[in-house]
Amino acid sequence: MKKTTVLILTLIFVSSIMAQPRGHHKTRMPHKSFGAIGMRSHGPQGFGQHSERMEMMMTWKLTEELELTPEQADKFFPRMKAHRDNIEGIETKLRETVKDIRRKVEDGKEISDSEFNKMFGKVTALEKQKVDEKTRFITELNGILDNTQRVKLTMFKNKFAREMKEQIRMKRKTRLK
Repeated sequence: MKKTTVLILTLIFVSSIMAQPRGHHKTRMPHKSFGAIGMRSHGPQGFGQHSERMEMMMTWKLTEELELTPEQADKFFPRMKAHRDNIEGIETKLRETVKDIRRKVEDGKEISDSEFNKMFGKVTALEKQKVDEKTRFITELNGILDNTQRVKLTMFKNKFAREMKEQIRMKRKTRLK
């Protein structure tokens, strides 16, 4: 099983590297783009190696946590990538929606009722799209993952984030000594 898992992870890692054009990373911090499930780490330009390692680690941990068979992994990971791309697109629209109104607030300008209502309506609609995408993704996995695996998947993001925070905290602690 371990050899199969290592083989799957290697194939997924190599295929994801080959599928990504150079310079595809957005300029933002790695922790900013958590999808519904899992985590996408897009570091600033020049931090691609960190991002790839984080992605590989997340894939490895997810494969291990869900105890995926090779057949499940073949079906699951392409769907997860599409889901995360959809979530990222929605999050980009959210950031764009609030950017102008945030600038006005920072500049101390007055915001009219109509501006607020328009922005709030867009944000609410986008948040609903995000929830709908998460629901669609988990529902789509019926027949690919069993219910226990789907529950573990929904809890994975928080567990993985806690583990990463703990690892960072431990590294900082050892550096200070």
